[in-house]
Amino acid sequence: QKKMNDPQAQPVASDLTGILSNYGARVQAELQDNLELANHNASGKLSSSIRFRVKNFKDIRWFELYMEDYWKWVDSGRKPGKMPPVQNILAWLDAKRISVTAYGYGKNKAVGRKSIISTDLYKTRAKAWAIAKHIAKYGTKPTHFYSDTMKPGHSGDISTLELELSAMLERDVKVVIAEVNTKE
Repeated sequence: QKKMNDPQAQPVASDLTGILSNYGARVQAELQDNLELANHNASGKLSSSIRFRVKNFKDIRWFELYMEDYWKWVDSGRKPGKMPPVQNILAWLDAKRISVTAYGYGKNKAVGRKSIISTDLYKTRAKAWAIAKHIAKYGTKPTHFYSDTMKPGHSGDISTLELELSAMLERDVKVVIAEVNTKE
């Protein structure tokens, strides 16, 4: 995994909006990389939903990070219990292009019986249902794609942002002091 807190590896921003924008871009890139490394980017929906915005209102600036709401379960896993939505698993099966034709549905030639519905759609729904039941029984493993990004030494490390902000403040205070001293 990339460690992005090396100040020489990143361009130096001259203002608060620039610093927050650089921070957001680093966090976004590492989150997307972590999903890819964990092989949890089948449909690309979560990865493509990750975005940030620096907002301004009067003299206040802040950073907002957006992504699909199921990121929590991808990051921390899902405990056994409730079944996840089957519709989401259908989309995942489609994105992964998982074949479900070899599961014994269809006409039984020896006896001459037919299954209730022998279409590929039925087979896919049956597979999605089975996966949902498995997740309900056993849960899922965490990827830590988000929590790892926010650890010290990674792009989401808040101490890196604090250092950049303090360097900007120190520089700006020196400039203001220098301007006051030259005006006198």
